[in-house]
Amino acid sequence: MKTKRAMWVILPVAMLLLLQESAISASPEIRSLNRLPAGFPAMEQSARDLPVIAQADVVVAGGGLAGVGAALRAAREGRSVILVEERNCLAHEATVAWDCELGETGPVTSGLLDTLKKGGVVKGGMLNPLKLKTAIHQAVAAQQRIRVLFFSLPAGVVMEGNRVCGLVIVNHAGRQIVSGRAVVDATEQSRIAVAAGAKFDGNKRSERTVRRLATISPKPEPEIARSVEAAGGLKNCSVTVGPQYVEIGWKMPATDDIAADWSRGQAATLSMCFALRDAMTKSGILIKEFAVSPEITMNDERRVCCRATEGGAACLPEGIEGLVMATPARARAGAAALLGAGETAGKIAAESAQKEKSPGQASEPAASSAGDATRPQVKELLAGPETGVHYQRLRQDAQRLPVAMQCDVIVVGGGTSGAFAAIAAARQKAKVVMVEVLPNLGGTSSNRVNTYYWGVPWKSALSEQVDEGISTRQNTGPGGLEKVSFSGEEKKRALQELALKAGVQIFYRSFGAGVVVEGNRVIGVVVENASGRQVILAKNVVDATGHADLAAAAGAAFEKGRPKDGFLHEAEHGPLRDSTDAEDLSKYYLQRPSYALSLNIRESRRICGDYTLTFDDVIHGRRFPDVVARWRSNYDSHFPHSANQDDAAQDWIAIFGLFRKPILGDIPYRCLLPKGLENILVVGKAYSATHDALIGARMQRDLQHLGEAAGVAAVMACRAGVPPRLLPMSSLQSELVRLGVLRTEDLAETPAAPPNVAELAACLGTKQSLDAMVELYLAGERAVPVLKPILSSADATARTEAALVLGMLRQRDSVPALLDVLARRDSQRFKFTLTNASSRPSVPAFHAAVILLGRMQAREAAGPIAGLLRDPKQCPPELASFAITALAKIGDRAAVDAIKPYLDISEPAELWNENTGFERHWGIRTNAARALAKLGDDSGVPMLIGLLAADQVLLRNHAQQLLEEISGCSFGKDRKAWKKWWKQRSHDRKPVK
Repeated sequence: MKTKRAMWVILPVAMLLLLQESAISASPEIRSLNRLPAGFPAMEQSARDLPVIAQADVVVAGGGLAGVGAALRAAREGRSVILVEERNCLAHEATVAWDCELGETGPVTSGLLDTLKKGGVVKGGMLNPLKLKTAIHQAVAAQQRIRVLFFSLPAGVVMEGNRVCGLVIVNHAGRQIVSGRAVVDATEQSRIAVAAGAKFDGNKRSERTVRRLATISPKPEPEIARSVEAAGGLKNCSVTVGPQYVEIGWKMPATDDIAADWSRGQAATLSMCFALRDAMTKSGILIKEFAVSPEITMNDERRVCCRATEGGAACLPEGIEGLVMATPARARAGAAALLGAGETAGKIAAESAQKEKSPGQASEPAASSAGDATRPQVKELLAGPETGVHYQRLRQDAQRLPVAMQCDVIVVGGGTSGAFAAIAAARQKAKVVMVEVLPNLGGTSSNRVNTYYWGVPWKSALSEQVDEGISTRQNTGPGGLEKVSFSGEEKKRALQELALKAGVQIFYRSFGAGVVVEGNRVIGVVVENASGRQVILAKNVVDATGHADLAAAAGAAFEKGRPKDGFLHEAEHGPLRDSTDAEDLSKYYLQRPSYALSLNIRESRRICGDYTLTFDDVIHGRRFPDVVARWRSNYDSHFPHSANQDDAAQDWIAIFGLFRKPILGDIPYRCLLPKGLENILVVGKAYSATHDALIGARMQRDLQHLGEAAGVAAVMACRAGVPPRLLPMSSLQSELVRLGVLRTEDLAETPAAPPNVAELAACLGTKQSLDAMVELYLAGERAVPVLKPILSSADATARTEAALVLGMLRQRDSVPALLDVLARRDSQRFKFTLTNASSRPSVPAFHAAVILLGRMQAREAAGPIAGLLRDPKQCPPELASFAITALAKIGDRAAVDAIKPYLDISEPAELWNENTGFERHWGIRTNAARALAKLGDDSGVPMLIGLLAADQVLLRNHAQQLLEEISGCSFGKDRKAWKKWWKQRSHDRKPVK
């Protein structure tokens, strides 16, 4: 039986999507891409409604050079454009695959080629890929008529008769529709034309040509070809030496499953490139730098049968309207030809869009059909990317999905956890399939963050084997952060070789787009890729997407962000973005292009499992009888001190300054099991933990162990014939000890002896005070009797420290001492330090006193805290939210006048610094609005309504949350409705006495 691969897509969030004026006629038909041969068994997908999230005059599918050329030309013709690309960058042929030849130049009417030449991007007939990416992104970003949707996979079309009037995309928010008057197909293998039913000329070929490049420094010499003969794995390959690279050419047998062929070619040529490097080294050729292009290029040979336009270009598919092909005349075209083909397609699409009616208003059908509840159901995410936005919808009729194959375990996501889960499962002699959205394994750990940071000090046998295949370098001394740099390129190869050797069937560039459920059991995965929409059935599923995509699609409850404002731990050390929202991320990456295929995502959806690991568990070192992995890190957050953190996190970071303090914790097996669902385990950064607990338990080596544990558990459950939830824990843990994931001592519950609180209290006011304060805090009620006498000590430092600990323990006896700390403006700070590591100090003690007085609702503190707010030198913007929040908790209306000015305070937050700059830019205002509302003053409402149009979806969500909290109304993100409500509220409001 043949196999398939899935594609991933992340779509744009159309916030102001007003489709009322136009209409997709009678009964538009939604067609999924399907280019698999007949004969597979099928499964019914019930009728369902897909959200229409955006519309434009021209929709361009594919963000390669041809797609960019089409989008720019259509925009210059005055048309609105949506450009959809599954990667996180544009012009991938030259910036991802390093296919840098300019080729024969033709009439490129936009002047883009001239711009590239003037900018030094083109030199000597070659493109500089590093400069090209920035130049292309800048050109597109400068064109306001273009919206870009990265991370979004074109997965089908909307047809009105024989006219294409929309594109179906899939991403981490599920499936959506982007409608347009004209659609440009600039995808590889003409995916949109296939979905639309286009005719193809030529006969199917028996083989495909796969090409892959590797850059080498110093410049390779022609005699490199002689060294190739020494590499046994390269006898059927051609090697071409270029000025900056070597190219491997390989002819492989062609099948009817183009996605499976692409995966096979991708895997084989990665091994070939490294075999070439090894052969060169053995031949005495010195290699300083070696990098394999992330992707291959693979021909499809067949071309769409097109009719000529009035200008002579043959790019309109026969029998299909509204679709334009951005296809160069030759199968292997240079950059200039790709840009030229795109230019032509963009011009024709712009002209077509002007003639066609608007594809606007979608229907509002009844709720999606649930199908026969006694039979397997296909479930997916269909709510749309953003909450609070009303999306028009189009109905897709019931359809039959081909069942491509069956296996014991399917792992979706081949990143840090997923690759290890698949390898571990296959080594248990199970039939394992792995679906990965990137063109390689390792995810963040091989494509973005090439450093082992923290993690437990032991490694499983599998982790050892991976590390044996990669070059590592210890880059800190003892006692530091224990960073170890490694080669991401070599890790991709090591993971792939181990996976293939174990028997894992890998499908690259494939996206897990949904699940098949039977009752509450997950029995399969819906996969989208170049071969179309298909099903792979499995006895157990491991969701290693990092976003809990599959668990969420199956109906699992999940959380995102911190409870008070929904803000996520940042992506990429800067942007305050929602990692499941394609458009939100796209706005960032369009202006800040990345040279890494993967993202440094620190938080996304977190499932609600049978148990949720808490930060309280973490800092108290709680042990769990069902531990399957352990972790070690610090509270590694790039958020600034924030009044919106939970109390325990504020204690640890803002008051104690323990940013760098090492923490060792457990991950219980129950955290991998979504409540109410069977036969699915969730790993990566999506397991069941609170926002604060997650931040430490996300180190690469620890997530590798977690994935390994899940893979083993999935297979053992298969063999035992029970769901993973009923797997005997002793059996699983014994196997994990054998594999080195756990140690025998990790299973022994030997609680440490309680500390001597009297001895600890005696350390206050000394150099050992911070450690003593932390231990007294963790001791809880036991510490109270020894701390209270210190409140009357003559030692002001000891008095302050005792008051802070008692305040964190909610002891009201500490209020007078805390008021004294505030009155004295005691500026003492605390900071835990490590050798060779940066640290982050606590807030000044008098601000810590403000936090604690607010928690205890000490009314006598209202006046002093309000006075502090009026003193900008002592209460800078980054700390003002603590005082504002404290006053809201105390509830004294006299504080209104002190808080109100903060509604207008805002300092710019640069795009690359949104996370650390959020407090000064947005946090003060939103906290002021919330505090004022709690004190009976709703003057912050207009500002919150304005934030519904903010660039960041997380901020829009928070503004909606606060508006609903203040008003008791539910208008979502409909600014018109909120303005109408506010106008009426202002009219009806009685003067406040």
